[in-house]
Amino acid sequence: MHIDGRVELLMIRFWTDLWKSRLLVKQLVLTRARVSTARMLLGWGWWILDPVLMMLVYWGIVFGIRGDMPTGQDPFPMFLLSTLIVWKHLASTVGRATGIYGSQANVILSIPFCISSIPLAETISGCIPFVCGLLTYLAVSIVVSTPLDSGSWWCCIQIVPLLAIQLALLFGLALTFSIIGALVRDIGGLVQHCLHAAYFLSPGLYSLTTLQERVGDNFFGLYIALNPAAYLMDSYRKIMFHGQWVETEVWGVMFIQSIVILSMGIVVHQAGKVRVVRAL
Repeated sequence: MHIDGRVELLMIRFWTDLWKSRLLVKQLVLTRARVSTARMLLGWGWWILDPVLMMLVYWGIVFGIRGDMPTGQDPFPMFLLSTLIVWKHLASTVGRATGIYGSQANVILSIPFCISSIPLAETISGCIPFVCGLLTYLAVSIVVSTPLDSGSWWCCIQIVPLLAIQLALLFGLALTFSIIGALVRDIGGLVQHCLHAAYFLSPGLYSLTTLQERVGDNFFGLYIALNPAAYLMDSYRKIMFHGQWVETEVWGVMFIQSIVILSMGIVVHQAGKVRVVRAL
């Protein structure tokens, strides 16, 4: 059998097994949501308060260093919040994925089931605080004057396909890092430090246009290829902060990136899941 045939068979088997486990995924998502809110003093309110507090911290850091706000990004707190909620979903999903199989070792070893349903449930459950963050941002935008007010609120319908791309991207990353984390147990700390550094390399504190002007077109193309979060974060900012429509070519790049990363995640996961069970 050719390599293409083996990969196709691997993909079909992966999605077939995952579809058979759809009820388990649903139960895992509901359980994850209940457990996370039960451990919080504020319950669901923390999912709304958390991105706001993160925004205030970074706002204070930037204001303390610069002494003023960057021009063309007013109000700067909303400029920050428009991408912070996206980055938090990405970072928390990847961070938890590195230790997810180790924490579920007893279940994995005692009950036969499709273990890829665990990172999928983790990815989907992360959407709950993310959506709360989105709703918080849009609610604040009604009160605080932002460029979205002079733009088009209709552009917010782009959030739906953008979220689909985001989930595909994150599921691929979760599949990859769940395998790596199970095989290399002490990698979790390193991943957390890399995620902190990656935020400052992503268009969170500055615009993607500013980065392109400073690094030049040649390096910028390489940067986009190596950082799939860049266009994703910038697209959310264009929609929610500027009230703009995302360019067609940007949609194309994000779609290709998400499919490539998801496919790579499936291949890595299917190739390494037997080793994970042995390691556990």
